[in-house]
Amino acid sequence: MTVNLYNSTDYSVFGFEHQLLYKRRFFIVIVKQTWRLMPKGGMRLVKGDDKREVRTEDEFVGGVLSGAVHLPNDLIPYKPHSEVVLTGVAQNSSLQQNWLVKVEIGKWSKTLKAYGPRHWKKGLTGWTLLEAEKSDRVTLNYSSAFGGSYQLPPSEGETTPLVVSYPKNSGGTGWLGKGHGYTLSKEQEKFLKDQVKDIQLLKAPSFESTKIFSTKIDPTTEIEPLAFGAFTAWAPQRVDRLSKMKPIPDDQEGYPDDFNKEFWQQTASDQWLPDPLEGSELITFKGVFPEGEISYRLPKPSSFLFIEDADKKAITFETEIDTVVIDADKRILEVVERRLVSLDDFGDDLTIHVIKKVE
Repeated sequence: MTVNLYNSTDYSVFGFEHQLLYKRRFFIVIVKQTWRLMPKGGMRLVKGDDKREVRTEDEFVGGVLSGAVHLPNDLIPYKPHSEVVLTGVAQNSSLQQNWLVKVEIGKWSKTLKAYGPRHWKKGLTGWTLLEAEKSDRVTLNYSSAFGGSYQLPPSEGETTPLVVSYPKNSGGTGWLGKGHGYTLSKEQEKFLKDQVKDIQLLKAPSFESTKIFSTKIDPTTEIEPLAFGAFTAWAPQRVDRLSKMKPIPDDQEGYPDDFNKEFWQQTASDQWLPDPLEGSELITFKGVFPEGEISYRLPKPSSFLFIEDADKKAITFETEIDTVVIDADKRILEVVERRLVSLDDFGDDLTIHVIKKVE
């Protein structure tokens, strides 16, 4: 197979072959626009070496196994829903103990209650959640959400420490439970008990739901992590979407018929948009940038594909937006477009030109 991919645009482009459902082969083309969000409104296209390339792997805050995703990878073959990712540090317009962080696009919105630094304090009757300090900053990815990990001494016969993580968010904060699926030795149990006994103050998560809140929470409970970031491919939030899939036969080619394509969604379901993104929608932020509530107009899909097969038969395809990433630290908006090209329909020898649409 020979697929020649040529990019004549100002955008980042990447292509790869992938065998999807029903044993069908596709060549996936990804186009990424990079825009700078200006403080007084409006956006500026980032070109040349300063534009963001298509990411081939997740970028983390902390380690891969014990950190949170800062920027998600773009090598996803298909997304059933458009989705939105916020990362970096949000800056409120004033110092507050708590404030609302909200992002809105068309009919969709997500709002969480953000808190300044706060802690759980251990007393004679258990843990108490202290009042938050005043702040104007909060981390948007899951490093600020409930979760975490810690190390225990190696098991007998092992030389490396045992890393115990909160299943739904190993890169978070505020968790002191034992985790699921870990069998601890008596020595490890004692070490953990001694460690927990010495902890008097523990950092609590930064976000709460505006709709549901229980006061019966502490570092030993199981709390759903809340944030605006993305998950890894092995996070339970994504893996659980495959829970109804039957066992995969050894001779299976491609994905089975009952594979849930929502596995490829990289965020919590409340960050999936109800309608496809067409471009030109208004995206509004509150509690994210220091100038207060501010809106921008999303760009339209930037490109189309001009495809020639081995017989020089040509066809054009539109690209479609399925992911919007906002990096609040850098004030960067990433708009990711995707298009699947069927190799079964067009053959193995293709030339694909990515061409910029006329504005």
